[in-house]
Amino acid sequence: MFVSGKLLNRNFQKLIVYYDQRMTIAYPNIYMKSNSRPNGRFSAAYHIERIKDIDGVEIPYPPLRATASLFDTHLDHTGDGTIYQAFRDPVTNRFYSNQSKDRNPAFFNVQADWNKKHSGKPSQELELTREMEGQLVEVALTFDQPYSYQELQEMLPENLKQNWFWMGTTNKEQDFAFDLTDIYGLSFRYKVLEMNYSQFIEKVKGALKDPRYKTMTTYGGSGETFSNYDDLEFIKEHYPTLEKAKFAGVILTGKAENFAQLEGKDWIFASSIGTSIPNQPYYHLDKE
Repeated sequence: MFVSGKLLNRNFQKLIVYYDQRMTIAYPNIYMKSNSRPNGRFSAAYHIERIKDIDGVEIPYPPLRATASLFDTHLDHTGDGTIYQAFRDPVTNRFYSNQSKDRNPAFFNVQADWNKKHSGKPSQELELTREMEGQLVEVALTFDQPYSYQELQEMLPENLKQNWFWMGTTNKEQDFAFDLTDIYGLSFRYKVLEMNYSQFIEKVKGALKDPRYKTMTTYGGSGETFSNYDDLEFIKEHYPTLEKAKFAGVILTGKAENFAQLEGKDWIFASSIGTSIPNQPYYHLDKE
């Protein structure tokens, strides 16, 4: 009984470390709200309640439920899975949760040869926010090239919240990532910007020591499979500090009418709408 308890606890701790790392370095605009551990004699479940932040309003997002046994860990791939649909007119690509069917915003790879892709074109959805008056919207912007944090502060509107910054990908073939676990970036949730980034880099270094990251794959729109381990290596070597970091995209949230000022900007390569909710008079928004 003592030995089985130690084995179970060891594997359960592996789950905690994995998701602690992953929630810090991936999961665009998705955050852990709480977690719990229902135990059995030979297995334990790790239940993670999650939320999205829409301009300061917390919106429930489907939870994760991973399990540990005496001899292994079992990640919740279903909870992180994304379903994809492409539409031609207007050019939109719908990415939504495998569990709840909620819409997820997407980033697109500027380096990919889109003329050879069969998965459609990068989404251009900014103009759709004109028809969403009275709503709070989550929008992912992919930039035409990587920019520094300071450069982006001069480019991005002050009346939209900067929720999450995408680090991009080193893979020139992959058009976009399906799984939320494979989209690397961070949120500047602490007032001290360097503290956010320092924590991010430490988690990246920890992930690089985990052999599971070397075997994980993601899928491109044409069916290719890729390992994103090289992305973590690139971030560690080239972006060790916030001062040296470059960002390939951002998730903004705010009032739908505030997105109109971004239309026609030549530094926006693609735009993708995620979650949207009706704005209520009793909400206390972070950006008006």
